[in-house]
Amino acid sequence: MQGIIKSPNKTQMMFVAIDENVKFLLSLNDCLGLNCAFITDIDKRGRVTFEDENGVYRFQVGYSLLL
Repeated sequence: MQGIIKSPNKTQMMFVAIDENVKFLLSLNDCLGLNCAFITDIDKRGRVTFEDENGVYRFQVGYSLLL
């Protein structure tokens, strides 16, 4: 991933692959993965917080943290 581009209202983020052929948006309340983890926050530093029944997670390009 090359980086994260935040939307002006800070409710969407765009992830861009290094070759720039793959781009996708994440928005609040989007469902991720098999267990349907919901995005609950997108902060000013470009970190996405999401949670499922197993825990709360924070993701940033190049980083992964379990809270």
